[in-house]
Amino acid sequence: MKKLLFLLALLTTTVFGQNRPERHRPGDDRFAEVSVFPSPNFQGRPETYREGNYASINLRGGFGSLRVPRGFVVEAFAQPNFRGPSTRFSQDVARLEGWSGRIRSFRVVRENDRPGFPDRPGQGNPGRPGDDVVVLFEDDNFRGSTASLTVGRHTSVSLGALRGQASSIRVPRGYTVQVFGNDRFSGPSYTFTESSDRLRNQNWNDRIFSVIVKRR
Repeated sequence: MKKLLFLLALLTTTVFGQNRPERHRPGDDRFAEVSVFPSPNFQGRPETYREGNYASINLRGGFGSLRVPRGFVVEAFAQPNFRGPSTRFSQDVARLEGWSGRIRSFRVVRENDRPGFPDRPGQGNPGRPGDDVVVLFEDDNFRGSTASLTVGRHTSVSLGALRGQASSIRVPRGYTVQVFGNDRFSGPSYTFTESSDRLRNQNWNDRIFSVIVKRR
C-alpha cells in the first residue's frame, strides 16, 4: 500500500512539473511580448503578441499606445496581409496618433531580422538599399523610430508619429523622394535621390509632412 501511494505521488509530481508554464528567465527573449494598449500613455488592458506574423487584426479598442521589447520591431500595415502604407516602431510609443485606428496587420520581428534591412541600421548605417522601401528616421544617423514608405503618395497620416519629426532618410538606389513642408503635397518641396544621415544638411530637419516616392 505504501509503495502504491509513493508511485501515485511521484506520478502527480511529474505531471505537474510537465504542465507548469516555463518561467521567464532574465535575458531570455523567447518570452518577449509586444503590448498593445487601447488608450494613449499605456492605459487600459493590453493585448500581448509574441514574435510572429499577424496577417489580419482588428482590435476593438484600436492601437492607442505600444510597448516594444528591446531588440524587437513592430512593422505595422494599413491593410491586411502586410499591404498598403506601413510604419515601424522600434521602441515604446505613448501615443500612436495617425496610426491609432489604421493598423490592420503587423509583424513582430527581431531588430536584425527586419525585411528590407539585411544590414542592421543605426550606428551610422542606413541598412543595405532594398526593394522599394523609403525609410524616415526620427533621429540623425538612421536612428530612432521609423516610418516606411513604398512607391506612391503619402500624406501626413501615413507618416504617423514621424510627420514633422524626421531627421534622416534612407532612399533605395533608383528611387526619388519628393518631400513637402505641408500636408497633401503643398508648400516648400525638395527632392532626394540618395540617403541623408542628417536632414539638417538640406535644411529639412523636422520639416517633412508629406512625401511622393517614385522609381527613376
